[in-house]
Amino acid sequence: MTVRAFFQATKVSSAKPPYDTIHFKVFYPAWISGSEQERNFGVLPADASQAPFPIVIFFGGFNCGPEMYEWIAVQLAQRSLVVVTFAWVSEYLPGIVGLTPGITGAVTPTTYGTAPTASALPALLTALERLQADGVLAGMLNLQQIILGGHSAGGRVALENADPRFFPQVAGAFAYGAHAAAPIMLGFEPNVVLSLPGVLPLLLMGGTRDGGDCCQ
Repeated sequence: MTVRAFFQATKVSSAKPPYDTIHFKVFYPAWISGSEQERNFGVLPADASQAPFPIVIFFGGFNCGPEMYEWIAVQLAQRSLVVVTFAWVSEYLPGIVGLTPGITGAVTPTTYGTAPTASALPALLTALERLQADGVLAGMLNLQQIILGGHSAGGRVALENADPRFFPQVAGAFAYGAHAAAPIMLGFEPNVVLSLPGVLPLLLMGGTRDGGDCCQ
């Protein structure tokens, strides 16, 4: 199957400039039509025979560029899914600026489990609604079957937010090299493992060569 991708950007209303913009890349199943648009601009139409497309939103680890995950995005798009990877430069800790999967302040002993922990996800969901209305993928997205995926800290974000209380359009989540250990720096006691939503299917993967720390 032919796979193509295009770039978009969206704003995060809860963030302050200049760190309020997410740049994302959308991979999709395409077909070679020979159209004028294709010849002049290299824009291939989506393969409508495979639509409506389920969607995967992939959250990378801290300071892990989205290009690291392009291989899995292509593999999933070849299986008739639309995949979104993104880059968000933000001050994710006081005085520390870098790439972040987007984590809200709802990760404390008094707030965990009461609100979403994904600060990038609402903006990306809104952007997908715009893509459903206009462009190459217009009318071809299954906005009620969104899967969250991720690696390292991004995997944790994916697992924690596969919760229909907060995002009813999410159908499940998967993660590699992630965990649910409570962050002591945010006020948790040592050796606490936080609970994950148990309503939707979750896939947790690990390995001996995770590579999460090498992205720093």
